[in-house]
Amino acid sequence: MWSHDLHEQYRRLRADLEAAYRAPVWDSRLIDRLADALARLERRAMPPLAGLAAPFSSWPKAAPEGSTGRTGHATPQAASR
Repeated sequence: MWSHDLHEQYRRLRADLEAAYRAPVWDSRLIDRLADALARLERRAMPPLAGLAAPFSSWPKAAPEGSTGRTGHATPQAASR
């Protein structure tokens, strides 16, 4: 859950990162540090596995039996015929 303090830290880090990218010459160490700090903050603020599991309603529909999948290979049912 985002607290006010986490939100303020996030805004500050984002602003610093944007400023680092706007610089005429990029300081890659600074950019890496800021990006790492943002990633740590996001991991702290988000529940475990957030965003990794899609809701069931967004899952792709199953291919009909005997059809080929997206890879073009026959499904096991089609290959056994």
